[in-house]
Amino acid sequence: MALNDITMTHSGILTDKASGKNYVLVRFERAPEKKTKKVIIGEGRIKEKEVTVNDEIEIKIPSGEVVRNKGFSNEETGDLKRYLKEHEEEIKEKAKSISSFLHIFR
Repeated sequence: MALNDITMTHSGILTDKASGKNYVLVRFERAPEKKTKKVIIGEGRIKEKEVTVNDEIEIKIPSGEVVRNKGFSNEETGDLKRYLKEHEEEIKEKAKSISSFLHIFR
């Protein structure tokens, strides 16, 4: 999978209220594209309609838990998880710098 058409953003350090464990929420988005979708327009009639689709997925690190997925296949999800594993320390360091900046607004 080519990552050049996917944008990645991430949160600062977050804390899970239930477990007390820290994590970073990483979001991947694929550029919007036009797709044809079949929609029911009444009385059982189906019409094709062009819609703009924005694929997105959110994954927690370090757990690799997929929080939300809209449009990414299982294979793509696996590729993204591997990418996150390889870059986990770098992302966590950047998340720490975001978190240390955010305390100004509290």
